Amino acid sequence: SSFIPNEPRIKDKYQLEYYRKFGKPLLIDYVEQELEKRERIVIENNSWVVVVPFWAVWPYETMVLPRNHVKRITDLKPKQVNDLADIMKTITIKYDNLFKVSFPYSMGWHGAPTGKKIK
Repeated sequence: SSFIPNEPRIKDKYQLEYYRKFGKPLLIDYVEQELEKRERIVIENNSWVVVVPFWAVWPYETMVLPRNHVKRITDLKPKQVNDLADIMKTITIKYDNLFKVSFPYSMGWHGAPTGKKIK
């Protein structure tokens, strides 16, 4: 299907505009700013940074960002996969310990579009 839900379609549009204007993905610029300021970083490792984004909607919302541009989860190198697993384990254990219960979480991956029309 060529249907893209509204929210991902809008995000894709603005991120593509940003990339065309600055030659760099918006979220890479964002993670670099967060690393510079060091105000909202929860944890980090060699491949990933967990931040509380300034636009967080939910209590205890975090965002796992790559230090380097990754278009799709299938593009991750083995080291990045291991580092992602490690950082996810660490952040979920921190939530479990904070609430003294196995804390539920949901995770989504916002990757580049795929399909026949994508170049």
